[in-house]
Amino acid sequence: MWIFLATVTMLFAGLTSAILVRRTAPDWMSIPLPPILWVNTGLLLASSLVLERARGYLRSGNTQLAKQGIVITTVLGAVFLGGQVMGWHQLRT
Repeated sequence: MWIFLATVTMLFAGLTSAILVRRTAPDWMSIPLPPILWVNTGLLLASSLVLERARGYLRSGNTQLAKQGIVITTVLGAVFLGGQVMGWHQLRT
């Protein structure tokens, strides 16, 4: 797991540094981001919080609330994926 996390961190750092260097080029063009991406960020944060809460319920033995949390997390994840499709569609056109 640590090797995987190190790999992902290095990939993220490489891509971030590449975009920071590339943005200084004279032919760089910024594109407007679709507003749905901000909604998706909120959905992703909300699903993470609900999943963490469900994990806490599971540890305390409250399986009913844990199941509800997992269902809510799944629904939020599905809505997030739909928003990603919409965002990419908006970026494509």
